[in-house]
Amino acid sequence: MSPEQNGTPLTAELLTKAMTSPRWEGPDIDPADAQRYLPYVIEYCKKYSVNTRDRFSAWVAQMGAESGSFKWWEEFGQGGGNFGNYFGRGPGQLTHEETYREFQNATGWPAHDNPDIVGDKSNPRPGFESCTWLWEKKGLNELADEATWPAFYEITHRWWGITPPQPVHERDARYDHAWSTLPNDLNLSATSGEDGDQKKTNFDKGIEYLWPAVGKVRYWFWPPNLDIVPSGAGAYAINDTAPPIDEVIDAPEGIFCQAVVNLIRRVNRKTVPTMGDDRYDGGTWASQNFWAPWSRRFSRNAVYPRGTLIGRNFVWAGDPGASEVLDQGHVAVLLGEQNLAQQKDPLILQSHPDVGGLTTTSLSASHSDWYYQYAILPEDWINHGLGGF
Repeated sequence: MSPEQNGTPLTAELLTKAMTSPRWEGPDIDPADAQRYLPYVIEYCKKYSVNTRDRFSAWVAQMGAESGSFKWWEEFGQGGGNFGNYFGRGPGQLTHEETYREFQNATGWPAHDNPDIVGDKSNPRPGFESCTWLWEKKGLNELADEATWPAFYEITHRWWGITPPQPVHERDARYDHAWSTLPNDLNLSATSGEDGDQKKTNFDKGIEYLWPAVGKVRYWFWPPNLDIVPSGAGAYAINDTAPPIDEVIDAPEGIFCQAVVNLIRRVNRKTVPTMGDDRYDGGTWASQNFWAPWSRRFSRNAVYPRGTLIGRNFVWAGDPGASEVLDQGHVAVLLGEQNLAQQKDPLILQSHPDVGGLTTTSLSASHSDWYYQYAILPEDWINHGLGGF
């Protein structure tokens, strides 16, 4: 076993113990949240070297105080209007427009362009990366290594802004409790990040692949003389491993809506939607036919999970393939849960001319309520074992 793999891994049980105590006024962590968020905590704490007991105890104390043990992902009162649309979001309450811009430039998450992604609990990755990225940027790992009260007061000063560095009861209590509870050989690098129920799904892998291209790829308009769905840039309608994402970003053609689905499928070595005709395979008409057995009527009043594929039908004026096209159709994917009863209006990922290309928007801002016509659950179009190459 390599040295970086030695030590005690972080588990949901340890995370729950570290964030549960009567010593502070704020809420304890819900054990279900500990299980759910564990892979993301591990993934980004490993990435930004928050990987020892000293470092993780200080980090979890600050994040626990900021978010009420991962319960509050948006600042109460949205900063009193002082920060515009760049108020505190995520486990660490990322704040200030310039910080959102720096986070976007450093990681590729479009946080400055779309700040809501940082506070979206249905897709926790931007939120957890924001607070670990900023932690490292502020040089707090080195302070945490000192494991002294003056060092922790300085951490609170740099993170929360309290001046001069001084005790703050809840943060201090959380730090003391976590440091006393966690094993002294805690090593987040010894944890795979695949624990619990939130293992990366095929959809997760597809979104991680595409995310660096969001906001950087224009919409591909179908040339009037083209009578076949292209296997390369534009549609990427071929059964082969996905190209490097930089090639997608740099391709002058851009991509159209179905290419988003095709690339997510290809990342997972799944075939693009086919109907046995090269003129249409990998396009919106083939897509709606390919998934027809799993398709259900879309409703804004229904509850759909993250990863649901939503679409508008491709419509011919007369006989299919022998007449004009009335509607090219459209597809998009939900990046969060749709649940209007709980006021959940998810972000969607799409490529559309109205938004300039590959980007995220809220579902309500994307199109009118009647625009989308069908929905396909993630287990039916991507998170399953059907189809491969």
